[in-house]
Amino acid sequence: MKLTISPDGTITVETPDSPTAAEFVRELYAPAPIAAPKPVKLQRAEAPKRKQKRARSAEQIRKQLVAPKADRPLTKEMDESWAWLAAADRAEGVAADEMAKAFGLSHAGALYRLRKLIDRDMAHKVDRDRYRVGTAELNGTHS
Repeated sequence: MKLTISPDGTITVETPDSPTAAEFVRELYAPAPIAAPKPVKLQRAEAPKRKQKRARSAEQIRKQLVAPKADRPLTKEMDESWAWLAAADRAEGVAADEMAKAFGLSHAGALYRLRKLIDRDMAHKVDRDRYRVGTAELNGTHS
């Protein structure tokens, strides 16, 4: 096949046979083939990685589940509350409002601290809203 382009824009094609020439003309006039789209690579979105929980030992689980005991160390606030309750102790007991005023707490805050001391057997309830240091058996009162 010989292809010649003249200065005036005429294109001459010389082919050895008619079928080849016809094939060439079809290709020239056919619309440009549209390139096949590249296949889309489907990928599953990755789930966000979760933090793995550290395995807890049986001792750690036991410590978490065991009720508070008096032999465990107190926080500074609880130690101060217990010391104040011991200093202010009297037979009729100390009101939660008195502790609230002494520490600048709300009534609920004082009750929370007193409840924590009761849970540790470091205080007990004498009467409605009245508390004393120690256990009821130690002070000879039962509520």
